[in-house]
This record gives sequence, structure tokens and C-alpha cells, in this order.
Amino acid sequence: MKMKLVMARAMGFCNGVKRAITVASAALAASGNAQGVAVTGPLVHNHQVTDALEAQGLHVLETDDEIPPETTRVVIRAHGITDARRKKLECACLDIYDATCPLVSRAQDVIRTQAGKGRHIVVVGVPSHGETVSMMGVDFPDGTPIHASLVSSVEGVASLPVDKALTVMVQSTFPQKEWNVIEKTLKERSFFQDVEFGNAICPASVQRRKAVEELCDSCDAIVVIGGRHSSNTVALTEIVAERKLPVFHVENADEVPVLIVGYKIVGITAGASTPKDVITAVCSKLRFLADSQTTTSPMDSALS
Repeated sequence: MKMKLVMARAMGFCNGVKRAITVASAALAASGNAQGVAVTGPLVHNHQVTDALEAQGLHVLETDDEIPPETTRVVIRAHGITDARRKKLECACLDIYDATCPLVSRAQDVIRTQAGKGRHIVVVGVPSHGETVSMMGVDFPDGTPIHASLVSSVEGVASLPVDKALTVMVQSTFPQKEWNVIEKTLKERSFFQDVEFGNAICPASVQRRKAVEELCDSCDAIVVIGGRHSSNTVALTEIVAERKLPVFHVENADEVPVLIVGYKIVGITAGASTPKDVITAVCSKLRFLADSQTTTSPMDSALS
């Protein structure tokens, strides 16, 4: 029996990633100096995307203080930056192209507003993730840093102040299962008198996670396409692993293992920063391995 491929109903670029690439491309197009455009870290968590932009001249700033003398334009990465870093860039008189995901910008606005009301801010996120860093680095309008507590696991809830009103913000791509436990714990702990939730997991991430759960119900194995540093892609991989199904996390077609042909029904999904051409290449490799006799689910519509 030939291997059958089934595509997830939702995969690939989200609107935030599409917007970030558009903004970065505009900055490059506007620059007459091939070395004059920089970005405040990886634009998105996908090597194919970032490598292509770097080949066009986009320089990645490795530290907050790094601003090469030839830089005239700077792109703010999709994950956002701290207010302190934004102020430095503004003081350097650079043309700023803001590719911050609108969900992240809104989260920073909520933090500023709620802290202004005297509420204590709690950020739930992966400590080193760019979005978490940007939410932890919000300032009051006068430039005073807003103190926030970082929670990266349910154990961290125990260290939160019980005598303050809490506004809880979550990294938009934080693992769903861990977030559910943390959210439930905050709601059920009676000693927290006033807890509000200022945002939620990104709808696009939720949609892709539900889609991969559906794949798990009908497939023998799942291929997840996307960057290994992408939180939303890693989350998809973890969902499959939790279902005790074989999962193959690949960044490109070259990483597709030949042994995949040992499974009868293989599901395919991709993270929110995975380009369409990479998805297409992986699917082509899988079709080739199935000897071009594979029966597919609505692949053509998914890739159109």
C-alpha cells in the first residue's frame, strides 16, 4: 500500500510573518546602500526567510548597543523590542521600519495601561524568547521601567505577589498545554484576589494547533516543517509527541527521512513562519518517496 499524504487544514505563514517580510522588503527597497539596513535580531524564526533577506543586505544586530556606522534604516523584528532599545534607535536618528506583530504591540500597550492603573504585570513566556523580552521591557510614558514578574512554568505562580491586583500577559506562541495549566492555577488559587488576563495565545497558533490535533486522529506519523528555533513550530511537534505518534521535525526537503515510507498515512503541517516554497519542496520529496502513487488530501488547495 502506497503512503498517503494528508495536509493540515491550516499551516504556514501567519499574517504577522507576512507583514514582517513586507516591511523588511520595503526597507531594503528604499535603501540605496546595500549595507545600510539592519534588523533588531532574527526577523522571524525561519532560516530560509532570514537567509534570503540577509542575502539582499539585511544586517542582523547582535546586541542592543550595536549600530554600524553605515546603517541608515533599521527594521524592528516581528517579536518586538524593549522600549529602552526603541528609544536608543530613535535617538540615533535612524529611519525605523516597525515589523512588530500587531498582537505584540497591543500586548505592550495593555501592559503600559494596566501598570498605569497600579496593577502588577505578570508575563508568561519562554525567558529568552524575543516576544517575552519585549513584554518584560515596557516603560511608563515618562521612561520609568515597568516592573513585571516572569513566569515560565506553573511552579513560578507560587512566587507571585498575593497582595496586588494582577494582569497576566502570555507570549503569543507559548506552549498551549503549559499555558492551560498556568491559567487554571491562577484562576483557582483563592489567595489571588484580583486576576485579569490581558491577552491570549495567538489565534493563528491556536488554529494550527487544532489542525495538527485533527491530523493525529487519522495519521500514523506527522511531518512538521519549520525552524527549530520557532516556538510555534516546536509547539506543533510537542502536540504530536504527546499523542505518542512518530513525529519528524524538518526544516527543509533534504531532512525528510527515507524511512517515512514505512507509514501508511502521513500528516503534514508547518509552522507560522515556514515559507510556501519550503512546504512545497517537502511535499514533493514525500511524493517522490511514495513513488508518485500517493493519494493526497486537499494539497493543491492548501498550497494555492
